[in-house]
Amino acid sequence: MERILAIIARAVREFQMEVDMTDKLEDIYCEACNVIEDSTDYDYIDVCERNRHYDYIAWNDGKGFAYEADGEFITGDASSNRYFRNENSEWREIVWYDQTEDDYVLMERVIDSDGLVVALVCK
Repeated sequence: MERILAIIARAVREFQMEVDMTDKLEDIYCEACNVIEDSTDYDYIDVCERNRHYDYIAWNDGKGFAYEADGEFITGDASSNRYFRNENSEWREIVWYDQTEDDYVLMERVIDSDGLVVALVCK
């Protein structure tokens, strides 16, 4: 419940989402998620766990929210994926043709317990 309220509060506070108190909480929450995701590329980057085929990921924010998903997260066409490099604990996005085996690929974006958008990456 705290995560849901944090997400709604951020959407109202930072993105001026209007809330109709006669709407269901679920509808307000879904709208808040959409507003945040549409307005934010990511707030921070974190590494997620994956299986060796890149079709399963798992992550948790350390505050009670856990995310697991199956699916096709990256494409076979390297130019269609987003890549990141971590140098001295600083993340930066790189172009696909500069990526090496030490770099990371974006798998998914999720909203954490504080309402922040997390770019989940893995090698």
